[in-house]
Amino acid sequence: ITHFARISRPGKASVLIFAFTFSSCILYSMLKLVFFLILIASHFGFAKSRIMIYGGTGVCEGCADDIAEQLRAAGYSVDITNEKNVTLKNLNQYQLYIQPGGDDVGVVKKALREQKTSEIHGLEALQKYVKNGGRYLGICLGGFMADSTLEDDNTENLHLVAAASKPHFETLKASMEDVTWNGLENGRDLNILAYYQAGPEFKKLKSEDWQGDLVTLATYKSNGAAAAVMNSYGQGFAMALGVHPEATDEWLKQDHLAPNQTVTKKENQIFLRLIEKLL
Repeated sequence: ITHFARISRPGKASVLIFAFTFSSCILYSMLKLVFFLILIASHFGFAKSRIMIYGGTGVCEGCADDIAEQLRAAGYSVDITNEKNVTLKNLNQYQLYIQPGGDDVGVVKKALREQKTSEIHGLEALQKYVKNGGRYLGICLGGFMADSTLEDDNTENLHLVAAASKPHFETLKASMEDVTWNGLENGRDLNILAYYQAGPEFKKLKSEDWQGDLVTLATYKSNGAAAAVMNSYGQGFAMALGVHPEATDEWLKQDHLAPNQTVTKKENQIFLRLIEKLL
């Protein structure tokens, strides 16, 4: 009996093979579960989107980096790019394109136009990208660029929003402006100070190019003009802002404005809500 028990006991090799097989089955099952959860998350919109931010010629120093920092902290996948990479092929890898503020719309448009490539690029690429389902967010300069008018250099803007734009104030001096965000606080209007520097106000235009009406997201308290607008464009959406909800306390310090962490924190929360609204 003792001899039979001894020869019937599995050897070390058999135990190792069993352990390896069992572990492999467990690992395979876990990988299948992870893959399934990723599919579910993507289907229901739980997975964070990829975002391209323009940080090339004409953008204010640090603007793209500050936007990227806030979005990454919120869990988004973010890449900062320049005019050479604004092609339709590249844009189609992202759910949202952000055009930050800067000094001169003409400088940015020229940089985007003059890239030597056989691919669809620059302004044409941005239009096709949004029309095919992409999202565009223009802040300050990017808001001017999104409108449906001619610039001072007699070049067309992107025509992504059904609005004409003009400077809210004819000055380059930064200030904190009273802005009302419509229905942004659990369906209620939210009045807050917003960082402003030479940004646009918007006036609605009529056009057959847009599927939906222009929605006013925010207004300036000083004259009631639109400070932020949004509409559908083809299968996508475009949003244009005249103020900077992404502004930080450091911006206020640099422009000799009184820092206010309560205000900038609230502004940054608004910025993330606008991103969610677009996506």
